[in-house]
Amino acid sequence: MLVWLFAVLSSKWRRKSFQPCYWHAFLLFLAVYTLSLGILYCIKELVYDIQKAWFWRYYWRHLPYALLGSGVFLRLRHKNALIENLIEQLNIKFEEIQQQDRENGCRHESDVPFRIVVSGLTKQLAPSAITHITVCGHYLDVYYQEAQDNERVCIRKSLNEAMEALPTGMFLQTHRSHIVNSGHISGLLKKDRRYFVKLCGDRFLIPISRSNLSHVLSFLENQLGGSDRAR
Repeated sequence: MLVWLFAVLSSKWRRKSFQPCYWHAFLLFLAVYTLSLGILYCIKELVYDIQKAWFWRYYWRHLPYALLGSGVFLRLRHKNALIENLIEQLNIKFEEIQQQDRENGCRHESDVPFRIVVSGLTKQLAPSAITHITVCGHYLDVYYQEAQDNERVCIRKSLNEAMEALPTGMFLQTHRSHIVNSGHISGLLKKDRRYFVKLCGDRFLIPISRSNLSHVLSFLENQLGGSDRAR
């Protein structure tokens, strides 16, 4: 943790983005570890009557554990940095594609309608109009756009049944209680230690679970990459 803290403070002082270098981090770790044990040794020497050989025995005995803990922490922080960098790149692509869609009026279309039953009557929704679906107890709240307005209807259906009825490649499950239409995603957001999908601008924030985060990022990266190649 001290290694990472010093590296981050150094990068901010130099006004550069921090890109972890394992070789520099290892050298910095050895310096911090040796300095910490040296301070501990001086304190114990003042308080207790100890032998000087104690320092090196303690140093080599705990070095592997300290290396392991520092390596795990550095790896996790490096992984989070890669995720944040990928989210930043995806948000840039979202802005470009959303702007092009607004200019050209493009939208994902599907020939298979999504059928729902409201008050005993069957209603057909175009999948492209559905923004997201959320679990509410034993029911589903289906949010969709109609005449430029956001509407909501409650249906009795499971999330798995809804996912099977919707066209593949358009809808994405971000959470065990949420399905979103990738055509309405306007960006990604990290708030505290949680991740969200932004729909219809900033009108809706749909959570992304930790277990689905890698799948969501991979799905969006492939989809946006395909959009770039198509252009």
